[in-house]
Amino acid sequence: MSDLAVTLLEVKEYLRVGFDDDDTLIENLLQTADSYLVGSIGTNVDKTDNRAKLLVKIYVKDMYDNRGRESENPSANLRKMVSDLSMQLKIESHEVIE
Repeated sequence: MSDLAVTLLEVKEYLRVGFDDDDTLIENLLQTADSYLVGSIGTNVDKTDNRAKLLVKIYVKDMYDNRGRESENPSANLRKMVSDLSMQLKIESHEVIE
């Protein structure tokens, strides 16, 4: 898991989770969010970029906070923020290889 954008500890701090009971769930969400990042931006994404790290944290937080709810759809504001950050990173990652 060392190639993930953020660590379990970083995500737990962002979520303000101080217990270990949900570690497996959070690790799964973190892996999903990281895969989403690579899938939406591309394999050239700079996972050390703070926007990439924030994007992963936001995605994990939304999935964690909304688990078990009937609607798994993110809010319009969250979708806009994720879309904007993703577009910025995607454009920049393509500039590097061109």
